[in-house]
Amino acid sequence: MSAFIKIRENYKSFTNSDKKIADYIIENHKDVINYSAQEIGEKTRTSPASVIRFSKKLGYNGLGELKIALAISDDTSSKRDNIDDIINFGDSLDLMVDKLKIRSDDTIKDTVSLMDIPKLKDAVDYLKNANYIYLFGVGASAIVALDFQYKLLRINKKTFFHMDNNLQVATSVHITPKDVAIGISYSGRTKEVNMAMKRAKENGAKTIAITKCGKSPLSSISDIILNIPSVEKELRIGAISSRNSELFLTDTLFLGITMDSLNGLENYLINTRKIVEALKEI
Repeated sequence: MSAFIKIRENYKSFTNSDKKIADYIIENHKDVINYSAQEIGEKTRTSPASVIRFSKKLGYNGLGELKIALAISDDTSSKRDNIDDIINFGDSLDLMVDKLKIRSDDTIKDTVSLMDIPKLKDAVDYLKNANYIYLFGVGASAIVALDFQYKLLRINKKTFFHMDNNLQVATSVHITPKDVAIGISYSGRTKEVNMAMKRAKENGAKTIAITKCGKSPLSSISDIILNIPSVEKELRIGAISSRNSELFLTDTLFLGITMDSLNGLENYLINTRKIVEALKEI
């Protein structure tokens, strides 16, 4: 994972000293790789010990490892426009399209950077072996869950999802230890999703969360946490970036399920395509 992404994703949990160091590194990363902990501490008005602790909070053994990570990281992710700034007064339509493309490309790139492949593999294994798969999501996340349900049903994976929030919670009562529940929520604080996932956990099912980095009620009750970038703002036109991240992750899970048994699933795909095409016949 890029050092810049690590800093951004953990920024809200930083102490005031951490934030001073983080801000300085983002703005002066090319110089920081040549500085000692003493020099960084002086420039940020913190201390060498604070700089070392900051490096370890990011998962590095010390400042040396952090500097190596900064040297090889792409710093474009640290210089983002607000998602709502995609639409500015006076912008042309083609400029807005270019901005949206750049943001979408960056979002997918960050999502890949946050991927924990061992956790992803475990999630795929859970889904492969599940009797039933239950999906929970509200708002834009419900659209992602519905898309995932369509894909899973085409390969004969028994999947439950309801657009009605109350029905989502109600179906969680029937989850068994042989099932898997997936909660999709950018914030990790969606009440309906968390209630359903909590009941799934209590019933003994495997639980998977697709949510942004950081602690949240959803992450605390999930066996596997698949993180998406913390890119949305408090005020936003639409859940554009988070939705794209969620879709990318669910598509990855779907392809992971099909990888080892593509030949066996081919008939399912052919048959579902044929019956749908029959509806188009005049």
